[in-house]
Amino acid sequence: MSEQQGKAIQRLEGRIERQETEAERQRDRIAAQDITIGYLHTWVGLLVGHIRGLGQEPPRAPQPVPSEVRDLLRDIGA
Repeated sequence: MSEQQGKAIQRLEGRIERQETEAERQRDRIAAQDITIGYLHTWVGLLVGHIRGLGQEPPRAPQPVPSEVRDLLRDIGA
């Protein structure tokens, strides 16, 4: 193996390592977002229940609901 090939391999290994680090960071961020969504879902449900318990109707969700949000709400049973 030539020195040039060795350097190319080292660059590729470095790039792979950086990509793996970035992928792990993104997985951690997505996991935190998932927990946040679950927390907010519970909180909104409690708020809606409280408002209805007072004999009122909560405001409607902002419209239109983006398709990505609809899919996620369906996934969490909302």
